[in-house]
Amino acid sequence: MSRAWNLVSRPKGSPTMESFALRETHDSPLNDGEIRVANSFFSVDPYMRPRMDEGDSYIAPFELNEPMTGAAVGRVVETRSDRFKVGDRVSHFLGWRDVATLKAEDALALPDG
Repeated sequence: MSRAWNLVSRPKGSPTMESFALRETHDSPLNDGEIRVANSFFSVDPYMRPRMDEGDSYIAPFELNEPMTGAAVGRVVETRSDRFKVGDRVSHFLGWRDVATLKAEDALALPDG
């Protein structure tokens, strides 16, 4: 079981806590080539605000009631990939969640330190 921040309403002006909900998610078993990452950090960037609105923009809007995406950094806690071992530090784009499950090819290895 993990948790993710979902966009639950389109903010008018600056986003407030009412625009988001922290929801529990179920972690499915890993498929071949996937890793599970315990996130330590996720980003909140200016480009995210226009994605909270509906309509035309240079990037697709966030879906309501879905986890927010964006850059994140964490450590591999489970793997079914030859590319990463448990304990490796990686970055990825699944953002606002405490645990992310993704294809190993969608993660970037980071140096320790």
